[in-house]
Amino acid sequence: VLLSEHHALVTDFGVAKALSEATSAQKLTTEGVALGTPSYMSPEQAAADPHIDHRADIYAVGVVAYELLTGRPPFLGTTPQMILSAHMTDTPEPVTKYRESVPAALEQLVLRCLEKKPADRWQSTAELLNQLEAMATPSGGVTPTGTRRIQLPPRRRWAWFAGIAVIGVVAVVTALLLRSRSTPALDLDLLAVAPFDVLSSGGELEIWGEGMMDLLSRSMDGAGPLRTLSPTVAVKRWEGRADAASAESFGRRTGAGLTVFGTLVAIGRDSARVAATLLDVERRTVLVEAELRDQIDRVDRLADSLAVRLLANLSRRDLPGVTPLYSIGSTSPAATKAFLRGEQHYRRSSWDSARVHYERAITLDSSFALAYRRMAMVLGWNELEAGLGSPLLLPYQIRAGDLNRGLAPRESLLVLAESLYAGLLPDFDGEWSRVDRLISTLERAARRYPEDPEVWNELGEARFHLGQSAGVTLEETDEAFRHAIEIDSSFAPAYIHATELAFRLRGTEGGRQTLAAFLALQPVGAEAEAAHLAQALLDPDRAHTAEVEAALDTLSDVAMVHASVNLQYYPDSSESALRVARAWAERRSGNDADLRWLLAFRGHLNEAFSVLEEIDWRPPRRTYWVPQSTFGELALLGAVPEDTVREVFAHWLESEYPQGGFISGRWWADAADTASLGRLVRLNEARLADAVRAQDSDAAIGSWANGCARAYLSLARGDTVDALTRLEALREWPSIPRGYVPRLTHAQLLAAIGRDREAAEILDEIPSVGYTPGPIEVIWILERARVNDRLGNVEKAVESYSYVMDVWRNADPLLQPQVEEARAALARLTGEARR
Repeated sequence: VLLSEHHALVTDFGVAKALSEATSAQKLTTEGVALGTPSYMSPEQAAADPHIDHRADIYAVGVVAYELLTGRPPFLGTTPQMILSAHMTDTPEPVTKYRESVPAALEQLVLRCLEKKPADRWQSTAELLNQLEAMATPSGGVTPTGTRRIQLPPRRRWAWFAGIAVIGVVAVVTALLLRSRSTPALDLDLLAVAPFDVLSSGGELEIWGEGMMDLLSRSMDGAGPLRTLSPTVAVKRWEGRADAASAESFGRRTGAGLTVFGTLVAIGRDSARVAATLLDVERRTVLVEAELRDQIDRVDRLADSLAVRLLANLSRRDLPGVTPLYSIGSTSPAATKAFLRGEQHYRRSSWDSARVHYERAITLDSSFALAYRRMAMVLGWNELEAGLGSPLLLPYQIRAGDLNRGLAPRESLLVLAESLYAGLLPDFDGEWSRVDRLISTLERAARRYPEDPEVWNELGEARFHLGQSAGVTLEETDEAFRHAIEIDSSFAPAYIHATELAFRLRGTEGGRQTLAAFLALQPVGAEAEAAHLAQALLDPDRAHTAEVEAALDTLSDVAMVHASVNLQYYPDSSESALRVARAWAERRSGNDADLRWLLAFRGHLNEAFSVLEEIDWRPPRRTYWVPQSTFGELALLGAVPEDTVREVFAHWLESEYPQGGFISGRWWADAADTASLGRLVRLNEARLADAVRAQDSDAAIGSWANGCARAYLSLARGDTVDALTRLEALREWPSIPRGYVPRLTHAQLLAAIGRDREAAEILDEIPSVGYTPGPIEVIWILERARVNDRLGNVEKAVESYSYVMDVWRNADPLLQPQVEEARAALARLTGEARR
């Protein structure tokens, strides 16, 4: 801006216009071309809108006025792209932030000049001039002819600067202290890609703000030493706009030493331009800038080209040998777009919507591994019959594993884990190395991606459902879920199992807090309905309201399952989980497995047996193992008449349920019934030989069942050494729910001969999580209390005794001696009498 007397000449636009006229161009700005100085360009100029009018000049006047009043432009940036992006998307800070003496009316006049939409600005220079003149004198007179500079008196001026200096020092020190406490150290091999700013409202580009982040994160992960931040975390941690300051803060919040940020803008009707910057967070240095253009329906191709450009430059500068190696796994633009839309819904826990888009992605590209994996996950959260090992999930998990080629390391590890799940359940073949491989694969992923909540959640899932076969403790399982939540408190899937573990390990308050944190996310769907019901049942003022009764009558089966699961380990005296199970059983015809187990778990053995008797399970009917294993646990606790037990167990010997020996064998061992156990061993060995000859898949589980039977036979004969040797060789079979009886027998036998430390190691492991708990699990906890009591581990002993006393507080008289034992032990260890 050149000043001459009382006139001002804007040279920038005039020069551009003169150049245009000199070249006989018809338009000053043509489609896809932006002219002007970035700091003073209106949003429509930055977007290369071909229909710019005089209101762009009014915007520029606002920029100049803002700079004159504050001493700085309204938008700053280290590159032209950053400045243009800010003009299109950011809101300028108040003028009074930098100069408090500016009248409010003048500030509003300037800010109206800076409105993003031309229609929201002053519509003519005459309108703007009238407002200025009216503001200059209350009477609406002429514009002031001059101004004078006002200075603070010397002493006050010094004091003012001193005050600012003190405030500045305090602010800097405070910021450094806070950063040292809460900001993770920068990892120079961690790259965080921010969601891109989409500078065109509506239309085809909207999906690609997060979509560009998804694609770049996956394609750049594993390039040389680089690993990328989970897109889920990136969405939650990103604040601000596509500029260096926001990107630096983003890196410091996430611990990423490198960040990528950028913009997408439509060019005309069918093209898009992407501009991206790679920032070294520690040195606050721009390493690479890249700008590319392609068809608007091939933004996926833009992402690939951008990754190549960024990594090629990074390789030359900082990381020799870095090359882009991976892709999202689909060559179909339409399938990729559908998948990315599903990812957006998945991150917000909208499972139904996510499923629709994943299904479309698979329809469009039947070789899309990541879409198959996600389909298995959303089905698992949404479908009642889609539990671990369900036939609904297996085809998707297996297909994803078959297609696990060319994916980034993180994605490849997670797909591998899902396919290992599929191979383990429900038809486990006895290859224990596969259980260990699943756990170790996810532990390796957690070490490589310690900032990734999905990886930690998957590790928690593996430990939760298979940890009893791998020597994992409840605390280790809980730690994985809690770590996922600590990284991203809005990652909804981690709360599902974390809630029941919180009730089991941290009692009422821990469960309440976890439920409240989940509901604070405002989730939707069956899990949300279940959590709301569970929370209401925890509140004495709401537990018996009409609202709760209506929910128990009307909630979906999936919601009722989740509500029961949320509360099943909650040892409240009102037995809320049982209340849910009873209400659900009343609505279903004859399907009351969860009710039976929860009745038995809470010590109502007689009622559990009466429910079991309503089922046509007695010989010679061949039935599924659930009522049989319920019967077995009730028998071990002495809740079934002895003659009935002998009749049923004898039938098991003749039936196709030799695996039942892991329960009946313990009963016979306690009764020193070597004849029945000897017969069980002979029958098992005959069946096993037939299965081996026929190459039957039952051979593996038959061998395991026979190992249990032989261990129990040695125990019945009094051969403790042989029994211990055989029990030590057994691991809990993954696909047999509540198959913990042999492990409990092993721990009890060790404790009986004074080897308490070895017994404690077993009893610290997960009994059998992932299913509705059974009553023998409480015996497990009681044995854990006894062993730790003898070892002097008071905290563990108190926690376990307390749980036994609470969960069996209302139990049948048969179990009250165990309750009294727990109560007396607590009084001795804590000095407090317990009711």
